[in-house]
Amino acid sequence: MSDERLEPDRIRAILDDLIRQRRRLESGGAEEGLLEANRLGIVYWQWQLTRASSADRGRAGAAA
Repeated sequence: MSDERLEPDRIRAILDDLIRQRRRLESGGAEEGLLEANRLGIVYWQWQLTRASSADRGRAGAAA
């Protein structure tokens, strides 16, 4: 992944897709390795969303 920062809306879209994938994996009886990889992806993007949201709040506060 590049150092380019994604907007919170884009990150939410990625998370929504990962969560949809998770539901399909669970309902399809996917193997544990795939479920774990998906879980780690969700955790990573939740962390990115937290960082992006904090940065947006910081920029908004500085502009005020």
